Amino acid sequence: MIAGATAIVVAGERLLLLPQRAAFWPNEQLLLIADLHLGKPHTFQREGLAVPQSTMTGDLNRLTYLVMETGAKRLLILGDFVHHRHGLTHTVRTQVETWIASLRPLEIMVVVGNHDRPSLPFIASLPVTTVGECWEAGPFRFVHDNHYPTGAEPRFTWSGHLHPVLKIESHLRRHVPAFVFTEKQAVLPAFSLFTGGLPVKAREYCSIFATADDQVIRLK
Repeated sequence: MIAGATAIVVAGERLLLLPQRAAFWPNEQLLLIADLHLGKPHTFQREGLAVPQSTMTGDLNRLTYLVMETGAKRLLILGDFVHHRHGLTHTVRTQVETWIASLRPLEIMVVVGNHDRPSLPFIASLPVTTVGECWEAGPFRFVHDNHYPTGAEPRFTWSGHLHPVLKIESHLRRHVPAFVFTEKQAVLPAFSLFTGGLPVKAREYCSIFATADDQVIRLK
């Protein structure tokens, strides 16, 4: 098991919450992330902002590490695989294609998120499987943004989109990415390190797991 991970049981299935902002489903050898936002630094650069390109490289290297360490056979990305079509420069396209090729025979599946829709032609050109806006397996339903009202979900739902973070009361007063759970839904933190976050309120969730200091810590 990856150092700092926390094991949980959801809908009768054992999963690992990983400090690198991902989850792993051992029975299905499935690595699960949300909100990779490839090309986001390059999108900002086109607007004249000085953002280092290395942020995307760091995200891809972290993801490669998780694939290797978990032995995953499949990678499921819960939307916002890319950030914006304006950020899909030749450099970005080449880097993404090279990265995917380095992970073969890993199967990569992409749930379509709101940021992905304008870039679907690029995604379709890659050796990945686009599964639409919803994919189901076992007791789970996987989406980008959960549109179902609370209590109306047909299966336990995993989603992204919100980029949940939790304020940690310390001398640093920092916000840390978090996995948040209701009875029928889990929201993953954004995988990309170059993202903002939505502060969450503990009282709105049944369970909260913070990613801090290279470990996953259950806070509720």
